[in-house]
Amino acid sequence: MTRMARIQRLVRYTLNTLTRQLLIIGLWPLTHAVAEAGICAAYSPVADGGMIKISDFCGAQSPAVDAGMVQIDDFAIDRYAFPNRFGEPPRVWVSWYEAQALCQEQGKRLCTGREWRLAAGGTEDFLYGYAAEFESSRCNTPYYRDGVWKRDYGLAASGEFRTCRSPFGVHDMIGNVWEWTADTAPESTDWRVVRGGSWFNSVNMARIDVEYSRFLTPDYRLDLIGFRCCKDLR
Repeated sequence: MTRMARIQRLVRYTLNTLTRQLLIIGLWPLTHAVAEAGICAAYSPVADGGMIKISDFCGAQSPAVDAGMVQIDDFAIDRYAFPNRFGEPPRVWVSWYEAQALCQEQGKRLCTGREWRLAAGGTEDFLYGYAAEFESSRCNTPYYRDGVWKRDYGLAASGEFRTCRSPFGVHDMIGNVWEWTADTAPESTDWRVVRGGSWFNSVNMARIDVEYSRFLTPDYRLDLIGFRCCKDLR
């Protein structure tokens, strides 16, 4: 390991440790604005959006990655569902055509199913994104209480369920709203694929291995379907 690499590693460790301690004792309430202050950041799982800019001492993300996106292999994905803003509800009642156009306006595109699943489940391919086992109320899905499955949360703002994030730090990929992907259904090229489940549908659909497409034509709209964007880094 080179001298510079040792310095970078020490700085990352020191800043992460300091950030965690300040968060724990309440002296540094990191906000989403701080989290997106720069592309180069060290992620802390202590609090939502818990990141601190460390300037020249890191370089994990490509310069081509926009603020608010997470780099994964050769692509980047929005941290939240469109409009990709912490504290705002996802855009719904949007067709596949409209979702694709809105991504393209930002120099992005809809995610493929492969990209979506990797971003949601991590390299471990966790079935529920955050873990291999379902945890009631971890994400905005129907939840089990007093022997009954309930679904009374409704549409939530992005990031409201603070621990509903993937191993890569991508939020709300399970539940809240279904998300359009770039994929077409194997049964019909006229149908488009959504993933992730919603606050309303069965938790059996709120898994990374589930996709739905039946009768979902590109001009279809629903208050349970949103989207997020991806970007090529090649």
